Amino acid sequence: MNEDPLNRYQSMMNDTHAPAHLPEQVLEQARAQSAASASANATRSAKPGRPAAAPVFSVKRTRVKGFAIAACAVLALGAGALALSPLALSSNNNDGTDTTLSPSFANPFGLAVAEAAEPGQSIALSTDESGISLAGNGGFDIRFAMNLTCAGESIKHLSYAIEGDDVRFMGFDISQDASHPVMDTPAQFEVDYDDQNPEGLRREILVNTADPAIMENKQQISDLHRQLEATEDPDAAAVLQDQLNELFVESTELNNAYYGGDLMSGKIDNNTWFASKVTEAAQKLANATLSVTATFTDGTTATKNYRIAPVEDFEQKCKTFLDVSFTPDHDENDPALATPLFTITELS
Repeated sequence: MNEDPLNRYQSMMNDTHAPAHLPEQVLEQARAQSAASASANATRSAKPGRPAAAPVFSVKRTRVKGFAIAACAVLALGAGALALSPLALSSNNNDGTDTTLSPSFANPFGLAVAEAAEPGQSIALSTDESGISLAGNGGFDIRFAMNLTCAGESIKHLSYAIEGDDVRFMGFDISQDASHPVMDTPAQFEVDYDDQNPEGLRREILVNTADPAIMENKQQISDLHRQLEATEDPDAAAVLQDQLNELFVESTELNNAYYGGDLMSGKIDNNTWFASKVTEAAQKLANATLSVTATFTDGTTATKNYRIAPVEDFEQKCKTFLDVSFTPDHDENDPALATPLFTITELS
């Protein structure tokens, strides 16, 4: 063949989306339309005896272009839940006994989306940017935009961590150049309580759905490519190029298997395929733990742990959501666009 296999592979690596008929911008529009229909619910009122919510942590709709995620190796997440501070507050009951209050009780706080639930109780999340929404896909990553706003009193700053296989945060810093954002994929991040939504910063939760063999293949290609560029021995270069060519063939087979022969042949529709991948991501997300640690103005800390899980019949409901979203001139008030897809539970 006349075309250099390396160029073919690099072209494939630069494609950050699933097949062309699943454009990210359509999902972005669906999010925007769904958020618009639910905007009346975006403002949360403080409940008696509970702290007022901070300003809503909303995802910026600035179009992010030109980024490639598919070539990244799976990150090993090692950030666990942070422990409660040993500091405590004491008071005396009328009978003379001592009652010790943990900082989390003395200074209640938590995710605003979960404030209506008691620990161990699951509540539904709205399917828009005030809850959790499908933000699209990048390579083998499924992207979720979640409202991470925290509500509380006397809080100085917050630390967010997520622990789980193939689950991480993604930060897009678009403050300088929206067309070339600075990307970060941390297991945790920190924000000041009074500035939970910094201008120019967009955060999402990413879940990698690639077969481990795909990630291993990409790493092998990357390693051999570096060796090929470094060698000046023609014989060694020829051997390395042959090995690369074999890996390119393997890469094509693995990618075809990921996207599925039924999809490529048209035996199943695009939304059915995509819903299956989102379901895989949702199941991985359900096995992860989202932790939020508050540092209060008095120096004490407290941590809340959460589990985000798909609702029953998630795949079918997700498929229906996609069908409506991809329908031209669809009804913005269609119930399918407001059907909750996830629940959140505060872990005890």
